[in-house]
Amino acid sequence: MITLVTVTSQGQISIPAKIRRMLGFEQGKALLRVINGKIELEPERNITDLRGVLKKYGRINRGKTIDSIVAKEERATSEAILNRFKKKKDK
Repeated sequence: MITLVTVTSQGQISIPAKIRRMLGFEQGKALLRVINGKIELEPERNITDLRGVLKKYGRINRGKTIDSIVAKEERATSEAILNRFKKKKDK
């Protein structure tokens, strides 16, 4: 989708409502990157978006040491975060 927007004298643009809804932008902060001379903008995600991603790991940890559980949770958290943001980016 290509949309023409106006850049104000202060460098501001307005993102059309249809695009904001499509991408899940709400009032607040966004992440902006410059990649190969182009601007990439995405909504900032809240940590509460990750609520419940470790639930299934709690049931299968009975009888294991704390160190092994922590290591497993760290791997699971990393995987969950990567998968969640990959899915959002691929949309």
